Amino acid sequence: MNILVFNIARMGDLIESIPAMITLRHTHPDAHITLAVLPEYAWPAGLIPGIDAICYFDTRKPLQPFCEPSYDAIYNFSYSTLAAQVLSRIAAPQRIGMLLTAAGRPQFSDPATAYLWNFINTPGAPIFNFSDLLRHSVAAGPMEPAFYLKEGAANPALGSGILAQHGIDQRRPLVCMQTTAADPYRAVHEDVFAEAGRFLSGHCQVAVLAAPAERTRAERIAKRAGAIPLVCDLDGLLGVLCHTALLVTCNTGPMHLAAATGVRCLVLSCGTSQPAFDGPYGHGHVILSAARECHPCRQGMRCNDPVCTRDFDPATVAAAALSMVQGGPLPDPARMFATHCGQCGCWLNGHYHAARRFLLSVIGAMPIVACGEEERGAVPEEISQFARLVADGTSMLRQAIAAMQQGPQRQTLVDIAAAIKSIDEHVARISFKDKQWQSVVGFYKALVENCVAERPWEMLRELYAVFTLYNARLQELIGD
Repeated sequence: MNILVFNIARMGDLIESIPAMITLRHTHPDAHITLAVLPEYAWPAGLIPGIDAICYFDTRKPLQPFCEPSYDAIYNFSYSTLAAQVLSRIAAPQRIGMLLTAAGRPQFSDPATAYLWNFINTPGAPIFNFSDLLRHSVAAGPMEPAFYLKEGAANPALGSGILAQHGIDQRRPLVCMQTTAADPYRAVHEDVFAEAGRFLSGHCQVAVLAAPAERTRAERIAKRAGAIPLVCDLDGLLGVLCHTALLVTCNTGPMHLAAATGVRCLVLSCGTSQPAFDGPYGHGHVILSAARECHPCRQGMRCNDPVCTRDFDPATVAAAALSMVQGGPLPDPARMFATHCGQCGCWLNGHYHAARRFLLSVIGAMPIVACGEEERGAVPEEISQFARLVADGTSMLRQAIAAMQQGPQRQTLVDIAAAIKSIDEHVARISFKDKQWQSVVGFYKALVENCVAERPWEMLRELYAVFTLYNARLQELIGD
């Protein structure tokens, strides 16, 4: 079997695809798997396990690398219309992911890909971890998540040499801070890192990681923090991570590398970063999110001055880092989340856990069981109110099913969209502690609106199935 995986994405997105690539290899152990990437991301592509060959996508000649081979299956891990256009023109018996119709509209092979596209284009949509979405597009259903780099990808000896050159005692725990981000709306202000590093340096070894182009900022922060600047290339970064107890960062690229290497991460999330969607994959990481209602930024609605980049209390950052390295309870500020990983994927603690269990039942066909007492205490009254709204939505969709049996009609779907919008507005009036709950119905409303002219009957049945599931399973969660 010859499989092509198309992933023209940045370094972080490539690393996030590793659980899906591992799943693909386990599902097709004897297949020949080719990964197509942009030439500038050849290095992270070489870290991904389970690949037999890598080819490079040229935007000037997009079809050239794919003319000769004959593929049995094509997986599109890119969520861009360019990728969809290219893959729609490559013949294969099986094509998974986003493609384009003859009319140029997006079409999706599976619910996970449809969710991903609508999440990107729908402000406030409920959030899954990106790695889980890709993994479920490869093989639906529960399985043990796996996240690791290709064997031999990291060079611990290289990292050991870099640490020795800078006089770092490798017998003591090392906390590394990576302080830059390409997106200015994700770049936490350097004062936060400098002050947090100053607190930390009195208790453990602290280093500031940086690429050669980031040397000046790293040396400035390290001087203020009493830390050691470590300027190295990507191979050196990976080697140093092999000896790191904790990475404190606001940059998703190094964060995902660290998580795949087995290093725990303390992530400072602000601006456009989505704590659950693009946070670290795996168990035991901690995300400290900017305490503003506008975070994360809604699509196309960035502010002129990203003040949330200064929203982190350095003492809280340092206390969280120390507790992760030395053990002990985490501080309890607003919006501090811990990650957990199990057969249903990676999720954040608190009421995010309950939201994920609802939605994973749709994407992963995972039955929802009644939560334990520690989970049930999240937002019980809000869940009860939401359950009543979902029951109303189920009844409304049941009536629409009967109308659609007389023949698919555009007006029927328009009426459905209006009815779901009404429910969504009702949801918005509930005093939710977290806005993820408000968006659940809104997400499916957007699905209807986006698909009103495409596959209306299939979309209606999918909506009905979703609401029926919610109606039945919400009662289990609240114990009624």
